[in-house]
Amino acid sequence: MTALADENPRVRESAAEALRFYPSEEVTEALLSSLQDEDAWTRAAVYKSLPAAAADVLVERLPQEHPVAQVSILRALARTPGEQALMILESHLQHDNPEIRAAVCESFAAFPSRKSILLLKNRFESDPVWMVRVAALKALALTQPPELSVLLDERLRTESEVLVKKEILTALTLLSDGSFSEIVLEFLTDPELTDEAYSYLLSRSPHKAEILERVTNCRPGLRRLVQKIFD
Repeated sequence: MTALADENPRVRESAAEALRFYPSEEVTEALLSSLQDEDAWTRAAVYKSLPAAAADVLVERLPQEHPVAQVSILRALARTPGEQALMILESHLQHDNPEIRAAVCESFAAFPSRKSILLLKNRFESDPVWMVRVAALKALALTQPPELSVLLDERLRTESEVLVKKEILTALTLLSDGSFSEIVLEFLTDPELTDEAYSYLLSRSPHKAEILERVTNCRPGLRRLVQKIFD
């Protein structure tokens, strides 16, 4: 714990982050003392390491903190289930800072409810920043709402950002509901999305016969490619 007082702020940051693996009253006291550190990244590491019992400290310091530390606090609120934490997260969902909005989406995964799912769907479908859409998507993938496959299929048809498309394809691949998204076939010949589309198709191998029947009306080159993948 002596490293928390090191002259180098990056050493203090690393020490604060490592202390989360050694929970004790003594460690918690040392971390709380480090909240006076002038370095925002060190304080962010402290918030990451504080136990759930220190939730009141997170709530108290959130409004006055540097954005870097605010992101850490909002992520830490996922460890403190309760209506207060959910209300705080929701109040930051329209924040101007996209990193804060992304952190809120990540934490919403710890509060699976109809309301949080609707809020995540809204961010996924409408946020102007791709990293927030990805954070919302990953949270939805963790909560697995029953309509997720339809939502992903629809968004895949309209999404313009390649990195988000990759995440959508990955999420579709991990679904175990037996659904099949035909739009994925179009990405088998897209150099930027081929790997994800290929993995998705392989994940649907148990439904090979049905898929091959559905691609009979596709253009010949694509139909042959799908047949070759399943051979």
